[in-house]
Amino acid sequence: MSNRKRKSWFILIASMCFAFLSASCGGGGGGSASVSNPNTTVVPPADEPEEDAFASILHTTWARIDGVTYPPISPNNNPRITVRVTPMGDENEETPVTRTAKLIYRVNGSQEQEVPLTIITTYFGSLYFEGNIPEQPSGSTVEFYIRVQDSFGNVTTGAFPSTPDSILWVSGYPDVDNSADIVPDNLDLITMSAGYDNDYFYIKYSVQGEITGGTIDPPYVHIYGAKFTNPDIEQSEGLMVGKLWFNMPIMTEPDGQRLLSEMLGQSGYPDGVDQEDFDEAMQSGQMLVDLQKLMSGNFVDGMMFDADPQGTAAGGVFTGRVRRDAFGDMPSGYIRIVTLTAANASIGSFMPIPVNCSHFLTLKTEYYGYVVP
Repeated sequence: MSNRKRKSWFILIASMCFAFLSASCGGGGGGSASVSNPNTTVVPPADEPEEDAFASILHTTWARIDGVTYPPISPNNNPRITVRVTPMGDENEETPVTRTAKLIYRVNGSQEQEVPLTIITTYFGSLYFEGNIPEQPSGSTVEFYIRVQDSFGNVTTGAFPSTPDSILWVSGYPDVDNSADIVPDNLDLITMSAGYDNDYFYIKYSVQGEITGGTIDPPYVHIYGAKFTNPDIEQSEGLMVGKLWFNMPIMTEPDGQRLLSEMLGQSGYPDGVDQEDFDEAMQSGQMLVDLQKLMSGNFVDGMMFDADPQGTAAGGVFTGRVRRDAFGDMPSGYIRIVTLTAANASIGSFMPIPVNCSHFLTLKTEYYGYVVP
C-alpha cells in the first residue's frame, strides 16, 4: 500500500472524528430481547427550544450519585432512602438545576416501579433527597437505583444489569423532532438508551426516519456515532476526549465498498493492522476509535478492533453492543454517552458536516438492595 493511499485511509477516519466533534452539535446486540422501564417518566428541560439541533453537546453537566443510605430493614416498614447528588461539569458553565430525582425499584425481579425523591437540604454544593419504598412482604428482595435529570436535559442514572435473555435499558432525555429543513429525518436523533452486563455496554438509538447509508450520487453519505467518556480516566468532557463508535452503513453496500476500494487500492491495509480485523470493520461499517490517540497520530493504536463493536439497524432504530473493557477501569461505575449524526456531501474529500446530537446520558453500573426480614 502506498504512503499516499495509507494516508488517505487515515485521513478518512481522522477527519470524520474531527468533523463529528469539533463543531457545536447537539440535540435534543446479540439477539437478546429488550426490556425498558415503562414507569420512568421524563421531564422537559427548562426553556427547551422548539428546534435544538446544535446546542446540547455544549452542556456537559452530569450528577454524581452517592451517599445512598437507609436504616436497618425491619418487617412492616417502608424504609426511608437518603441520597446525595453532586452536580458535576465544567466550572465555567452555568450551574445546572436538578429538575427531577427518582428512585426506581423492583421486588423479586418484577416490573420496575418509580418513587419520586424530595429534596431535604443542600450542603457544600451537594443536594440531599429522600423517599420511601412501599412496605413489602417478609422475604421479599427489593432492589433499586437512582435517576437524576438536570435542567439541560442530561440524565444520570443507575441501572439493573442485563441478563442473557434480556437487555435492561435505561433512557436518556428524548430529543425534539426537528423540522426536516433543519435536520433530515434520517439523521434526526430522537431517543437514546443504554444498558450493561459484566462484559458489554449496550446502546440503542433511534432517528425520526430510517438509518440508511445515504447516497453517493448525488453525494450525501450518512454517518452515525456514539461517543463514550470514562470520568475515572478522562477528567473532562472535551471534544476530542473519549472513544467514538461510528457507523457508516454505506460501507456495507456495494457502492460504498467500491468507493473505499478506489480510495485505498485493492490490496492496501494499514501497517500493524490485521487484515481480518480490517475486513470485518469495513464489512460492518463500524469501528471504535480512541480519539486522543487518533488525533495525536497514533493511528494503529487508535483503532480499537478488540472492542468488537456489533450492531444492527432496523428501520429507524440501531441496537448494538461493545466490550466494557475497551473503556478502561471505572471504579466509580460511570460511563458517559452522547450520540451524533453527520453527513458527507463530497466524494472527492471526506469532511462530514455535523447534523444532530443527543443529550448526554451518564450510566452508573450500580444498584442497591435488601431483603425484608
